[in-house]
Amino acid sequence: MQNRLVFTKSLDQCSVADQLVMFTAAVGGDRKISRHQVFVSFHAIKLLSERGNNMFNFFKGSNRLNQAEASQMLKADPSILVIDVRTPEEFREGKIAKSINVPLDQLETLIIKKVPDKNKKLFVICYSGSRSAAAMRILKHLGYTDIHDIGGIASWSYGITR
Repeated sequence: MQNRLVFTKSLDQCSVADQLVMFTAAVGGDRKISRHQVFVSFHAIKLLSERGNNMFNFFKGSNRLNQAEASQMLKADPSILVIDVRTPEEFREGKIAKSINVPLDQLETLIIKKVPDKNKKLFVICYSGSRSAAAMRILKHLGYTDIHDIGGIASWSYGITR
């Protein structure tokens, strides 16, 4: 049976020294890796994994907007179209006003019919933010140019219609 490490604090609650010890323990304490390499690697991973980090979004190619900003933009510009990539059942439970449902598994075939203008400003949403990120990749591949991921409706607190 292998030894398992259990950490009772999140990374943000630990000092840099504690984080280094945790990372070294997690990789098995391999003496072939210098402490400097572990330190730099760990902090690069931590930096790139922080949700909403602009540098991470740059590297992964995301145009993620925070939801407060997205809500303000929707109020100011009624021409913005919200594409909700959840299932039709999820969509019926609650949606952003004036959004259209294009389920992720049908996005490639339906989007060109529903949104023929590939330069139209689109906001993409799902339930938690995972499917919207996948939809962003598909839309980019299809040639849509002004697309923005607004995450998940589970955290949307700016009005939902049923």
